[in-house]
Amino acid sequence: MVYVSQFVCRIALPLIFKNIFKYDTWTIGKEIIWLFSELILAILLGYFLLKIIWQIPIGERLNITLQNVIRTVLALQLFIVPLSIFIKKEMVLQKHFYHAKHLNMILIRFHTGFKEAKSEKILVFKSNDSQEDLKVNAIDLQLIHVTDNNIEVFYSLNETNQKVLLRNTLKSVIDSIQGVDYLFQCHRSYIVNLRKVTSINGNSRGYRINFKNHDEDIPVSRSKVGEFNELVSKLTEN
Repeated sequence: MVYVSQFVCRIALPLIFKNIFKYDTWTIGKEIIWLFSELILAILLGYFLLKIIWQIPIGERLNITLQNVIRTVLALQLFIVPLSIFIKKEMVLQKHFYHAKHLNMILIRFHTGFKEAKSEKILVFKSNDSQEDLKVNAIDLQLIHVTDNNIEVFYSLNETNQKVLLRNTLKSVIDSIQGVDYLFQCHRSYIVNLRKVTSINGNSRGYRINFKNHDEDIPVSRSKVGEFNELVSKLTEN
C-alpha cells in the first residue's frame, strides 16, 4: 500500500502534472503537505484492500487490522518525511548553486567587456508629496526598494552612491521604467538593474543577488528565477 501510494504521488502524478511539480516552486511546506497526502492515500488504499478485495467484514477485526495498517504507515512516514525533505532541499540547493555559478561567469564576461553609454534613457520618478520628482539616467540606477507607498531609489551620481526616498507606488515605478530591458522586477519589493549585479548566490529558496557598495543582498522570487536566468544570459548578447 505504501509503495503504491509512493508510486502514484512520486512518479505518476508528477509525470501527468509537470507544471505543478517544478523544482523552482518547491517549498518545505508543500513537501510536508504532499507527504501527508501520501499518508492519507495509503490509508484509503489499505481500507479498500481490507474491505473490498479481502472482504474482511466490518467489525472489530477490520478495525484492528486497519489500525495496524495506519500505525505501520505512520511509522514509515516518520522516517520518509524528514529524509524526503532533506534530499529534495539538497537537490534544489545544488540546482540553484550550479545555475548561480554559471550566471556569475556570464556577469564576469559582461563586466569585462561592457562600456557604459554616455547617455541613456532618463527615468522620472514622481513624488506624491511636495518633494521634487527624481530624474535618473537609467544606466546609473542600481535598484529600487518598494515598501507600502514609499520607494527607495538607489543610484550613482558622479561615481558616488545616492539613496532617495519618495512617496510613490510600485505601479507608478513600473510605468516609469517601461522600455528599459535590463531593469527587472526580481521580487514583489525590488526592481534591479541587471547590469549592476556583481554576483549571484544560490540557495534552496532561489537566488540572492549582490551589488557593489550595497550591504544587503536582494532576493529573487522563485516565480522569477526562470526569467532571471534568461535575462542575465542575454546580457552578453546586447
